Amino acid sequence: MHLIESYATHCGLKIDKPFISEKFFPLCFDKYITFHPTTKSSRFYDYWQEVVSILAPYLAEADIRILQLGTQAEHSYAGCSHLQGQTNIGQTAYVLRGAMLHLGCDSFPTHMASGLNKKIVSTYGVCSPGNTTPYWGNPDDHRLFHPDRKGESPCYSNEDDPKMINNLKPEDIARSVCD
Repeated sequence: MHLIESYATHCGLKIDKPFISEKFFPLCFDKYITFHPTTKSSRFYDYWQEVVSILAPYLAEADIRILQLGTQAEHSYAGCSHLQGQTNIGQTAYVLRGAMLHLGCDSFPTHMASGLNKKIVSTYGVCSPGNTTPYWGNPDDHRLFHPDRKGESPCYSNEDDPKMINNLKPEDIARSVCD
């Protein structure tokens, strides 16, 4: 069961498409993808810089920027234009609406991109994508990466030893963005 369905069942609520009031955020370019890599502990993929380093030259050739979203305290990745700590939720929604695609982890911006019907490339570590997959949008536009657990169930914990998400290949994630 998807997490949102569980919440709705327990709360006695109907699931409907979300709405976030967008607030203008100035950008000096039109073609970009958004990137939000940060999450907690075992859900964090340690090879995001490799993914960005693979993508950056191809996207630059097509005049497409990578906009990194998040809080000011989050690590900045080389090859990105940095918006960490510069946008609130409404401005993030505005930036996501203009994006060609959203790249990142299982986090709030990924779910917001889903509500905006965006193409999504996302990583999943300790949860099954079936439980927390983007709920809205076209599933054909979603590329969800999760480690091969060789028949074992996900741990659903902040501690995954060994850290299975790091078994994902950066080149496979980058290829999905280009596709």
